Amino acid sequence: MLRAIVVGFMAATVMLLIAAVFFCDEGELGKIDRAGLAHYRRGEYMQSLATWESGLAKFPKSPRLHFRIGTVLAVRGNFRDAADYLERGLRLSPDNHEMSRELALCYFQDERLDDAERELKSLIARADWFPEAHYFLGLIYEQRGRRDRALEQYVKELNVNPSCTYAWAKIHTWEKPERPSR
Repeated sequence: MLRAIVVGFMAATVMLLIAAVFFCDEGELGKIDRAGLAHYRRGEYMQSLATWESGLAKFPKSPRLHFRIGTVLAVRGNFRDAADYLERGLRLSPDNHEMSRELALCYFQDERLDDAERELKSLIARADWFPEAHYFLGLIYEQRGRRDRALEQYVKELNVNPSCTYAWAKIHTWEKPERPSR
């Protein structure tokens, strides 16, 4: 009987700890992130960058802060440095699909199409459903003149993400091959 009470108490304690992790504000890291996001949402990119960089000095293994810094650098057009932060963030959190897509976009913007294609294919292998992954892969194929493969990716995007207006626009404006006249 006593053993059952102890086991029950331990299970309840574990559940409380799990709930605390999911529902708390994550302490100092959460405060830093929220402060950076507040600046970011107001368009104060340099302040958000400074906030997140100071946070990263305190929490160097935070994939979220690497992601935030990479994102703000990309918004500022610094795709090479953004990719460095996102690569570090992905090493810390390899299953972060959003960070993977962001990294692929940085590679794409930096004209590193092979790297962008590799990252998108890796993302699709892990999460075929992830929004806009097929669409961006289609853009790479289209830029390389592989229109057949591009169209295939746009259709795949709509199969997993029917609300992707970018893919719809691509398909609706797609030039149809001319039919030979009779």
